[in-house]
Amino acid sequence: MSPSSRAAPVEGRSTWFAVAAIVLLTLLAPMWIAYGGTSPGPIEGSSLGAPIYLFELGQQRTFAPGRMDEGSVLACQANGLTVSAAVPASGRSVSAHQDPAGGGYGVTTRISHLADDRVVIRCTR
Repeated sequence: MSPSSRAAPVEGRSTWFAVAAIVLLTLLAPMWIAYGGTSPGPIEGSSLGAPIYLFELGQQRTFAPGRMDEGSVLACQANGLTVSAAVPASGRSVSAHQDPAGGGYGVTTRISHLADDRVVIRCTR
């Protein structure tokens, strides 16, 4: 038998470090999309190029100033369709839409390049 005056076990520091590491890994990808590095820009020799990022229906993202260059290609995907659009000049917006061949809801990619150099993409029907 152990004496009853013995303290109950408590969470050790290693447990808290593990929780902090999991939270950091979970937040790493969204923070990289919003604040990391610079865009590779448009792909040479292509009218539109391959998308740098692919978003799903219902997603909206805002890229920090200077993070997304004019001409960079972003795309939305849903219902088996992928709709791409290039980032327009500062202060402008662009929208691309496609309906499925068999009917039903289509996909719309709307990209706004705000005057403060932020870029907002919205994927809707």
